[in-house]
Amino acid sequence: MVQSLVDYVKKEVAQGFSVDQIRAALIKYGYSQPQIDEAIKQYYSQGNKKGPVHQTKTIKPFNKNIFLVAGAVIFLVFLLIGTFSFIGDKRSSVEQETTLTFDAVTTTISPGKEIVFNKKAFSTSETSASISYQLINKKNDVVLTDYETFNIKNRITSQKKITIPSNTPLGDYQLKIISRYDNQEDVTFLQIKLFESSSTPTCFDNIKNQDEEEIDCGGIYCQSCRTCPDSCNDNDECTEDSCNEQTDYKCRHVILESCRLSGTTSQQNQQPEPLDSPPSTTLKTVRSELYNSIKNNPVEAAQTCDTITEVLEKDICFKTVAELSNSSNFCNYIERPLTKDSCYMKFVLKNSEFQHCDYIEDDYLKDSCDNIKRLKEMEAQYLAIQQ
Repeated sequence: MVQSLVDYVKKEVAQGFSVDQIRAALIKYGYSQPQIDEAIKQYYSQGNKKGPVHQTKTIKPFNKNIFLVAGAVIFLVFLLIGTFSFIGDKRSSVEQETTLTFDAVTTTISPGKEIVFNKKAFSTSETSASISYQLINKKNDVVLTDYETFNIKNRITSQKKITIPSNTPLGDYQLKIISRYDNQEDVTFLQIKLFESSSTPTCFDNIKNQDEEEIDCGGIYCQSCRTCPDSCNDNDECTEDSCNEQTDYKCRHVILESCRLSGTTSQQNQQPEPLDSPPSTTLKTVRSELYNSIKNNPVEAAQTCDTITEVLEKDICFKTVAELSNSSNFCNYIERPLTKDSCYMKFVLKNSEFQHCDYIEDDYLKDSCDNIKRLKEMEAQYLAIQQ
C-alpha cells in the first residue's frame, strides 16, 4: 500500500500540486497520518525534489470517448459502494446477538431481607431489555412482582436486589425472571428459601423445638411427619430389610452378600436380585440432618454434603453450609465454577473478603469483584484523609 501511495504522490507532484495539498487530500480519503508520512518520506528518499513541480501543460483536443469511459468508471464505483454497504447492513442484522443471564448470590434469607443475584448482559449492538420478576410460592401464586428496563451495550455486569416483604410466609419459593429483548422472550428460575432468623420457634427453622416429633414436623403446630410402614419384613432370610429417612421412608430389601455367594436364597432356581436398588443420597434425604448440624458442627454438615451423589445438589449443599455458618472455607469444596464463584462473591459482598477475587473464574464476576475492591480502597483512603 505504501508504494502505491508513493506513486500517487509522485503523480500529483508532477501535476503541479504541493505536498501539503496532497497530504490534505489523502487525509480526506481516510488514510492515516503514519501512512501518509511514510509515503512522502519514501518519495523524497527516491531522489525526488521537494515541493511542487510546475510544468507547462498542452491543451489537447476534446475527446468524447474519455468522458464516456470516465462516466462508466464512476458509475461502477458507486455501484460497488452501494453493494458493499447493503451487504454490510445485512451482515450487521444477521450477526445481531443478545444474551442475558442471572446467577444467584444470596437466595436463602429471612423475610424483610434482600435476595441478591448477578445480572450479566451482552449485545453485539445497543438494544433495550425489559425484565419482569415474580416470586412464586408452591401453589404457583405470585406473591411479589418487580419490573425494570435498561439498555444493553457491549458487556454489562450488574447486581439486582429485591427486598422480600417482612410478612411473606416462610418456605420454598421460585423467582421467575421473564426477559424480553430483540423480539424474543427468555424465562429463568432461581430457587428462593425463606427461613425464620429469630429465636421464636417455627415449623420452618430447621430445628426440633415446640412439641415437634421430628425437625419441623409433627405436634400441634406443624404438618405430620412422614413415617415408614409398620413392617418391611418380606419373609426372606437372605434380604436385609430397612426403612428410614435415607430410604425416603420406603421399604428397601437388599440381598445379603453371603446368600449371593452360597446361592441359598428362598428362590434357589432364580437369579437373586434386590427388590429395590439401594437408594442414592440426595439433598432431600439429608436435609434435616444438614440443617441440624450446621449450627453446632459445620464440618460435620459439610461431611454430610459430601455423601450426596448428584454434583449440582452437592454444590448447593456446600454453598448452604458456607452461607449459614458464615465461613467461606466451604466454598472451596464446590465443583461447578459458577456456583463456586457466586459463593465467593457472597463473602466479598457481605464481609469484604476481597482475597477471594483471585479465585473467581468468571470474567464478569471477577471484574465486579475487583471494582468493588478498588472502591473500598478509595473509600478507606478518603476516610483516612478526612481524619
